[in-house]
Amino acid sequence: MMQDDNGVPRFRSKAEMLSIANEVSITPDSTVNVYCFKGARASNTLVALNEAGVKDVRIYFASWNEWFRDPSLPIEEGPLTTHSSSQFFSENTREKMVLELIKRTNNSKGHINSFLDDQDQADALEADLGTVRQLVYELPDEIGCGENPMRKDILKDVVRARILISELSLRASQSAMLHAGASGYRLHSIFAQKLHESYFVAIVTPVLKHLKKLQHMLLAQD
Repeated sequence: MMQDDNGVPRFRSKAEMLSIANEVSITPDSTVNVYCFKGARASNTLVALNEAGVKDVRIYFASWNEWFRDPSLPIEEGPLTTHSSSQFFSENTREKMVLELIKRTNNSKGHINSFLDDQDQADALEADLGTVRQLVYELPDEIGCGENPMRKDILKDVVRARILISELSLRASQSAMLHAGASGYRLHSIFAQKLHESYFVAIVTPVLKHLKKLQHMLLAQD
């Protein structure tokens, strides 16, 4: 629904957004209920669908953060329904991902960016991302839907994964800013936006320092 306009994310045209919505069988006469984890990202989708001309769009603002806390509520299980990536991501959207931003800066600044620390290079960040992804993918398989007994220290791995996500987000966005140089410091720069977003991950969803406190408490129980 969004596109990159000189580093500033903006909604696409009404026709483009409606075309994307049509790919998942949403028409102007559809009733659409949107949700996410806490309602923030779903709010963006609500505005986009309204702008596209979809008349009846509703948001469950408390979203998954509220729903999963009530064990009496139904949860659909089974494999995720996949759609073509073009329904959700454009080439411009993918380019805004931090690793792609870093690689893009190297087209013109690679000769000087090579002097940044190895841990800040795209290859190192990508490798660390793969490690974190593997951990995150394994945890749901082990936890399941509560039907299997879980090992006592599973919470330690959950907290560790969340800490790693926050720290990697901060590292990657900081690296992208360093790769971009002064151009990344502009007010509406995509590099500045990604840095801002990484702090959201680290201080809001939930707070990194609270996660580290919880980790300390869990390790102290050993």
